[in-house]
Amino acid sequence: MDFHSVSRRTAAFLLTGSLCLTGLAGCGHSPTSSGSGSSSGGGSSSAFSAASSDISSASSSADSSSSGAVSTMAPSAILPEPTYDFTQPAPESAPVDNEWFADAAFVGDSRTEGFYLFSGVGNGDLLSDTGLTVFKLSEKKCIQIGENSYTLLEALALKHYTKVYLCFGINELGYPGSQNFYNSYVAAIDAVRAIQPDAVIYVEGLIPLNEEVIAQTIKRDYLKNEQLREFNERIREAAADRHVVFLDLYNLFVDANGELPADASSDGVHLRADGCRKWLDYMKTHTVSYETLYPEGAESIPAPITSDSSSDGTEGGAA
Repeated sequence: MDFHSVSRRTAAFLLTGSLCLTGLAGCGHSPTSSGSGSSSGGGSSSAFSAASSDISSASSSADSSSSGAVSTMAPSAILPEPTYDFTQPAPESAPVDNEWFADAAFVGDSRTEGFYLFSGVGNGDLLSDTGLTVFKLSEKKCIQIGENSYTLLEALALKHYTKVYLCFGINELGYPGSQNFYNSYVAAIDAVRAIQPDAVIYVEGLIPLNEEVIAQTIKRDYLKNEQLREFNERIREAAADRHVVFLDLYNLFVDANGELPADASSDGVHLRADGCRKWLDYMKTHTVSYETLYPEGAESIPAPITSDSSSDGTEGGAA
């Protein structure tokens, strides 16, 4: 697929100072491709159907007004004891070059778009949308490819990837509590795994905010580091529960005051180009092979979780 023209339009949009602050109303960002990766062909549709059903259930219940949240592990055989410690952030590894990301998908909101456009990664596919949340991955047709619109999960099923990077949580700060976020993030991991069973899934911790800069610029009063830190713990918990890799971006960028440095962002949310390059350097030195994570193959992977979550908050849309 040739997505270069879409990437250029996205870059032009961001460079005019409108970096992904339009909220959930926009649905115009499309995947970009370096031209690498093989076509998935058959086999994706059945996996996508099951994955879409799982995450649709989680996201529709997240939009309901019912209270309480229950997560239930599906019956499965006892898993082999993992040799990789999923409770900890990815350890430092030998650096890779940018070509290593040729068969990667970068999935997320406008922070992911900024990373892809300004880090210089130059490889892999961008699958993102302004204001996207984990609650809407199977519902919101926000990925435009040619004349067709796809949900994020549908777009993810169009190619084969061996690495999938997930970056969500900023827009979800507009919702109260963290249990619904956790349930939907778990459902998102399971949905991605069903679509891309051979991929190593990396979940990225949230980069801190600078609340003073936010107050002076975009004025989103729900964007608070206190809740962000709580959400980071739930992302880390989801990574441990679902046996995927956690990348600790928070501690990569946080300053002595527990915030993103004021000069690191023009709006307190989105990183400047040098920050995006720092982000990429971290990713290049924190990689893990599929064989390291799952030495017993599929038998090492937990069975999907069925979630019942709820949310009565209002979606954000800062990223």
